[in-house]
Parts: sequence; structure tokens; C-alpha cells
Amino acid sequence: MGEDRITTPIRIKYIPVGTKFTVVDEYLYYSWRIKGPTNIHILILKDDSGNLSEVSELAFELDFVDERFIGRTLIKEEVFALKNIYVLQENQNLKLAFCIAQWLEEPGDLSDFVSDFQLGKEMAFRPESLICNNGYEITFKTTEAYLTSIYYFQDWGLIGEWKEFNK
Repeated sequence: MGEDRITTPIRIKYIPVGTKFTVVDEYLYYSWRIKGPTNIHILILKDDSGNLSEVSELAFELDFVDERFIGRTLIKEEVFALKNIYVLQENQNLKLAFCIAQWLEEPGDLSDFVSDFQLGKEMAFRPESLICNNGYEITFKTTEAYLTSIYYFQDWGLIGEWKEFNK
């Protein structure tokens, strides 16, 4: 991980539909990522099993409270991700190809990504793929590893397209 980073990156967690939460705390998170410098109000949630999760107040309101978003049509990327989550939960692994964008001259290093998020036991990869010329064959063993990858790959310079092995 880079010397300029003061915290470990946050991993993304899958929370099943219908999980009941209680807001137990909150904090402000300073970010440069969304429309320049801004403070993001983060809620800390606890489920009935005592598991803690963090979510921005805006995401919480849109995903759990705002009726305009209930029953909305999912976009292609969301449908792809949900389908893969179900496959992963059913089979205990998910094998995908990640094809690096052809225009990208210096892609990020997937080994650094795996190390930074401590995903070595939760995902494996080969720096080649039968599906694309420049890419990886990646096997995910946990939903969290998959979600963390699809959320953060761009930030680590891994820009491209996910492809299935079997349709």
C-alpha cells in the first residue's frame, strides 16, 4: 500500500435483502472522491446478529427509505452483479474474466489490489485469460471479495470489462 495512505481501504460487504438494522453511531468522512472535497455523513448500522456495517446517509435514504427507488428497474451492471452474487453464494466460488481496456497504457497491478485489501485467501487470479488478450482470469471465493473488486478496481488503475466464462 502506498506510503501516503493512512488507513486500510474499506472492503465492501453484501447485506441480504430484509436485514433489520439499528443506527448505533455516525461520523463525518472527508472525501475528495465525490465532486471534489466534501464531508460525507456515514451511519454505523448494527443488524440483529450484532454485525456492524457502514453506509452513507444518502445511500441509506435512497436504498432503504426513498419510495421513488423501491421497485426501480436495475441497470445492466447491477443485474450482472446480482446474478454473480447468487452464483457465488450457491457455488462458493465465481470465475470471471477481467479484460483490461485496450487504450490503457499502464494498468494497475492486481497483486497490489489483492494485497491492499488483504484478499489473498478470498480470491485467486491468473494474469492471462482465454477470453481477452490483455486481462485476468479471476476466481472469487467470497461475496465481499467480488463486491470490493467491482467497486474499487478503477481506483487501482484496473479499468476494463468483466466477462463471464459460461453464459
